[in-house]
Amino acid sequence: MARLSNLVSVLLAVSCVTISSGEGPSVTVYDGPVADFESVGKRLLSELDSSKGIFHANITLWATEHSSFHVFATNRTEPCHYHPRDTVSTTISGHGAFRVPYSTFVLQNPGDQFVIPSGMAHAFGPVDDNGPVLVSVMWSPPAGQWTANKTWHWASDVSIPAEGCRLAEFEVLNRLQLSNS
Repeated sequence: MARLSNLVSVLLAVSCVTISSGEGPSVTVYDGPVADFESVGKRLLSELDSSKGIFHANITLWATEHSSFHVFATNRTEPCHYHPRDTVSTTISGHGAFRVPYSTFVLQNPGDQFVIPSGMAHAFGPVDDNGPVLVSVMWSPPAGQWTANKTWHWASDVSIPAEGCRLAEFEVLNRLQLSNS
């Protein structure tokens, strides 16, 4: 538990959004480029296309030996799973919810953070049909590594299927309606 407590302290300090010259939220990597969340978010959201089966888009902004930082856009709730790494998720835009075994769901509004210890089952997605959600995710240890040609290579164990995530009532009703049609 001490490892998770230390991780949360570091992540809260590192993952805080900074305002750069009045342009909007950004993330600045030590001795590196500034990533503007608005530009990154618009690009990722434009990649979503449910008619083509594209429900998630992401980008890796940085990684070190100890952690990695990503931005995800989604317009559908992912299947229940877990990660073999500690996770801190921050909602950037939209309204989402974590589906977890211990509660019906945990709402996430812009600015909300959700800490998930390694091995804990969860699923994330938008609340009802209120549009897509954009989140930043920090994993420790990192969820992959950069290759020699500077592309991100995801670890083979990023998401492991799990059971037990409770659906929100509106999701249960939607699934019942779909199965009865």
